[in-house]
Order: sequence, then C-alpha cells, then structure tokens
Amino acid sequence: DVVITVRIYCDDAMRRNRGWVPDQVKDNDVTETDLDHYCQWSLEIANNYDGDTSVRLQLQSRLLPMILDPTKVPKIILSPVPEHNLILKHVRFYENFSVDGGRPIFFCDALGVFSDPVATAAMLDLMSAVITPEVSHLVGLSSRGYPYAAMLAQKYGLGMVFARSAGKTPGPLHQVQVEHKNYGGGSLEISSLTLGPGNVVVICDDVLATGGSLEATAKAVEATGARVASLLVFAHFRECGGKVRGGGKRRLEQEYGRKVHAMMEYGPTIHDCTPRVSMPVASILEAAETAK
Repeated sequence: DVVITVRIYCDDAMRRNRGWVPDQVKDNDVTETDLDHYCQWSLEIANNYDGDTSVRLQLQSRLLPMILDPTKVPKIILSPVPEHNLILKHVRFYENFSVDGGRPIFFCDALGVFSDPVATAAMLDLMSAVITPEVSHLVGLSSRGYPYAAMLAQKYGLGMVFARSAGKTPGPLHQVQVEHKNYGGGSLEISSLTLGPGNVVVICDDVLATGGSLEATAKAVEATGARVASLLVFAHFRECGGKVRGGGKRRLEQEYGRKVHAMMEYGPTIHDCTPRVSMPVASILEAAETAK
C-alpha cells in the first residue's frame, strides 16, 4: 500500500483576509496543533491566493502524477536528532527511480533543501566545517554539486570552478574517464584556465555512491597542478545498495587515499535508511578567524 500525505497551508495574513480571528484557546487546542511538528509530508501546497485555481493546478501537476505512478511518491526519513530535521524534511528518497533507460535505483534527492533558505543556511553551516584556511577554491561536480560549491565559495569569498561533463568545456582542459558509476558514466573535465599550481581545492557533490565521479574530478583537478584538500558531499550512500562493500567513502579513502567528508549518511536500503548527520556546526575556518 502507498500512503500519500498532503499538507495544504496558507500564511496568517491570508487567513485574516479570509475572516480568521486569532483565538488563543482554540488555536492552541490539540485538534489545531497536533500536526504542527509533523515533517514527513509527501507534498505541501500553498493556498495563499483567492479562488481555487492555484490549489487545483498544484494538485493536478504534483499530486495526480503520484496517484498515477506510486514510484513518484517520495519518502521522508527523519533523524532521531530533532535539530537535523530542519534539513532532512526536504530530502526525498525514491525506492525505484528509473535511470539508464529504465533501470531502477534507490535515489536520494537532496536538492529540495535549497527551496528553504533557513534549511539551506543550516546545511551550509554544517558542510562548511571542512573549509580550512588553506582552501582557495571549491569545485562543483556536474551538475548537482554546483549549488553546494557556489554557495560555500560565496560564503567564504573563495573561487568556484565547474567540473563539467565531456564536451562542455571550451579551451584547454583536463579530462578524466569515470571508472565507477552508480548510473550514467562518461568523462568529467576541468578547464585548465581556472586552476593551477598553488591552488588548494575542496570538491563538492550532492551524493557519494560509488565514488567514481569524485575520483575522476580529483584526478582532473590534480592534472592542473592544484592540490585536492578533501572531497565534500551532502550525503554518503552506505554500501551503495550492496554494490560497493563499505561504500564509496571507504573506496576513496582506502584505495585512493582521499580525505572524504559527508554531512550525512543513509542506506543501504530504503527500509534500513535512518540518516545520520555527522558534521559539527562550527566551521574550522570561522573558528580560525575567531581565534585571531
């Protein structure tokens, strides 16, 4: 059986326009507040406009596809640590997401966090714990790694460089074939005009599964003469669904000698998937600045 949970909400200003009068006793009754802290909604719909057109359009474009195809229903998995759920409530897991012409995989869609500026700020505070004073550039891995690298670079006044799919970079470049991949494949490339000797880099991506794309990007970065300080991901897919013993993090650390940081870990399956957030809140860079 598939359960779809839907929250329809509007802000207080619109509620007042529609005739709502605050009543502390009624508004604090359990019948009004019982779901205030529930975070595992399949779908949230804003009802901040008069008339039913907006809600109807949202139901048609967002709820109807889930009803017609239950594989599109996301699962929200929260942490035992309530403070982490500000971020995790926006992370959606799909048990059978089709890739490579229909092959189903267990997929973590972490990009929903960026839809909430408060959750985004909290996420960046956690991920920035590994940005040390020596780092000069953040490299974003095509293409889900781009927003992490760009926002961290902006936060700390660092350079941001794009690791792109093959054939997307004009001018002189370094290209490396991806050897291990959970899905997709091909090569990744770095413009040799953006990095060079003396630069120190942290490479960013959303999810670490096999580690193939991150290792290919690291090799491309090193071909420019720059040094890779560490690899930084939002989430590590433990065991990669049974495909990689110990997961891609172990492979990168033990086989390639990389330093890997993951804000959280999940898996190995959707039925054994409690996320574990593993990064401290304080940034090493901010701590160094405070100590001056």
